[in-house]
Amino acid sequence: MQSGSALQVINGQILRPDGTSAFIEIKPTMTVKDGQIVGTQGVVRDITEHKQAEEALRTSEERFKTIFVQAPLGIALIGSLTGHIYEANPRFAKIAGRSMEELENIDGCKSPTPMMCRQTWTRWLC
Repeated sequence: MQSGSALQVINGQILRPDGTSAFIEIKPTMTVKDGQIVGTQGVVRDITEHKQAEEALRTSEERFKTIFVQAPLGIALIGSLTGHIYEANPRFAKIAGRSMEELENIDGCKSPTPMMCRQTWTRWLC
């Protein structure tokens, strides 16, 4: 062991003096003398805002997914140059007359230009 060796990062939650809670990250290191640990020190960082931002992002993603999946309109994210279907909702599959599994396995558009690709998709969907 060497002095300054980092130990495992510790994440936790503490109660502040004002009664509110905070998320913290602790990065400890150890001090070694003659092969023996003689001390530790570390940096404690308040990561409350980071945790709150993560939770807000997770909530937003869940909300978007619900809207996307349950929308009464067909929605698909399709590469304009490749024709690859990155995402599609069940309503799009129904409009296209395909199962979700079929949409996942479509090889995309082999057309050399975006206009030809759009024309291919128009023929395919109509």
